[in-house]
Amino acid sequence: MAPHWSKGFYRLATTRLACNRYQDAMEAAWTGLQIEPSSPGLVRVFRNSVIKEKMDYENKERMAKAMAAMKKAEKKASSYPCHPPYPPLRIDTHSIAPL
Repeated sequence: MAPHWSKGFYRLATTRLACNRYQDAMEAAWTGLQIEPSSPGLVRVFRNSVIKEKMDYENKERMAKAMAAMKKAEKKASSYPCHPPYPPLRIDTHSIAPL
């Protein structure tokens, strides 16, 4: 790619954004903005990359907290006895009259 071609960096940034490669999209858009600072497309792609990267980071944090809470709940549940303190019910099927 030609290093002075801002449209190429725009296309690279939009492709990387579509592939959820937000850091790479930001880098490509930033490089394009160094060449053509007034490009509204590059500004938009850069802004969207930053927003999506932040959302992705927050979602990962939220998932990590949820996983930690699930592990804590599983550990607490495993500390309970497996069998109830009373014997299981037995049903005598021979004493039931057929209809």
